[in-house]
Amino acid sequence: MSERLSAMWLIQLFIGIFLIATGLLFLTGNSEVAKGMSKMLGKNNTWGILIAIIELISGFILLVGLFIGAQQKWMFLACVAIFVLWSINILSVYFFNGFFKPNFMVWIRDLSLHLIVLSGLWGVMLGSRG
Repeated sequence: MSERLSAMWLIQLFIGIFLIATGLLFLTGNSEVAKGMSKMLGKNNTWGILIAIIELISGFILLVGLFIGAQQKWMFLACVAIFVLWSINILSVYFFNGFFKPNFMVWIRDLSLHLIVLSGLWGVMLGSRG
């Protein structure tokens, strides 16, 4: 199979799209994470806005890297940044502020989806090391 249609190429494409959509949803206030962080942090949502902007930038870097060949250094740094922030987000949302909420089945489903994204980022990050 050609490199353009490899599994990692598709994972990078879909994670890039996901990160851009997640960042935009957060910035427009239309995401559950945005609502949860607003409750947790009050009106000062600087941390959430920073994460959303980093998600947007990382998503664009992932997508641009597919089509024009971004430098591996930038790809790796973008993946590391979003991997760390995504890990913190998972810990915050699913363990510190919402353990087993609203019920175990919904919690485990949502957690597993976020872990799939995290593992995809891990794969893209390792692939971009050079």
